[in-house]
Amino acid sequence: MLEKINEMQIALNTHKDAVVKTLAFAKQLDVSCRNDAIEAIEYVSRARTINDDIDSKKKELLQDAKTYIKQINLLTKEFSDPLEEVESIVSSKIDRWKALKSDMDEEVEVDINYLLLNEDVFEQFQENRKLESDSASAYEKIVFDIEIEDETLIPEEYLTIDIKKIETAIKNGRINIPGVKINKRIKTIIKRK
Repeated sequence: MLEKINEMQIALNTHKDAVVKTLAFAKQLDVSCRNDAIEAIEYVSRARTINDDIDSKKKELLQDAKTYIKQINLLTKEFSDPLEEVESIVSSKIDRWKALKSDMDEEVEVDINYLLLNEDVFEQFQENRKLESDSASAYEKIVFDIEIEDETLIPEEYLTIDIKKIETAIKNGRINIPGVKINKRIKTIIKRK
């Protein structure tokens, strides 16, 4: 992998002069007539060609890296998945034991809402039910399992805005979108041939 990075560095260094000169040209550029504008877009075309070459090299290197990472993940997954399952199995068994124990001890049923509202009581509750060994400890934590029952009833504050969706709608001719201000302006777009 390091060999490939070194090769890329060498390949990119061949563009260094062109990048510096193209940027310097753009900074000192004065567009005062049609010919100046045509020369300017020619430089943009050259800059894009250089950038495309650099991007192509980057994508090639990244693809190699992705393949490498994927292989490592597959190799370790064979071991890490069963080990992660150990924690899940043990937690479930402890939860079942605690449920059985509380049934036998006739403990008062835990009011989760009360615990959420009273931090001191919750901390004491956690401390009383904490388990410790020489190398690990287990404590209880309130977790929330969320299931969407009806999307139409969800308050707006929990919904996200999809800018790309709005841009697509505008490109497709939808000019009026409630709550969205659309500013029109003219911008020069430069394309290579």
